[in-house]
Amino acid sequence: MSSSSQAESCSNGGLSPYVQMLVSFGNVPEWHNLLSALFIWLITTGFITIPPALITVVENNNQTGNGQTSADNNNQPSQTGDGNPGLLLQFALSEPLFAIGVSIFFVGLIGMVVLSRYRNSNQIALKDNYFWLYHKYYHRVAEGGLYGLISLLVSIFVLGNNTMDPPTIAVICVTCVITTLFIGLAGWSYVKTRQARKAHETPQPQAEKPQTSA
Repeated sequence: MSSSSQAESCSNGGLSPYVQMLVSFGNVPEWHNLLSALFIWLITTGFITIPPALITVVENNNQTGNGQTSADNNNQPSQTGDGNPGLLLQFALSEPLFAIGVSIFFVGLIGMVVLSRYRNSNQIALKDNYFWLYHKYYHRVAEGGLYGLISLLVSIFVLGNNTMDPPTIAVICVTCVITTLFIGLAGWSYVKTRQARKAHETPQPQAEKPQTSA
């Protein structure tokens, strides 16, 4: 154990870093847990709504541009005119959905960052509590990313939109990168927790008592 860890243990009643994490995790107030669940729900909702909405916005923009070009070249009404009102309605609904999805996603991320700064009295801050980071933050965000990726793939290959065009591939790649990032953070916090537990369970060498001469 390093000198900084020993000093921290002494300042917390001689508790090991692993026990400090457990005590800090158990003393998190109920309102903090409720906000954490709310922010994770917002992040998961963002993962689910942003990719399909972004693909729809890009495809509608492409169709709008192609329809206007065809109308200009052939002197015919645009495809986005009265002949296809459903496309206009879909385009009008997709952009607000995308904006709402991005907004709630970043609200959830910022909220979790703010919650991680919480510190109860003389206990360690949650941003330094690998046990909390794994169980309440990184692990759950990674799950939300997997849910969003699965829903995106289902909407592409199961619901009929199986065109793997560049915008769709780009959205899938970005979703995979963000999800992989949080999977890596979850793995890192898990390893740090295991290391702290192993250090806690390892018996510390006892200092030899000086022998007194008779």
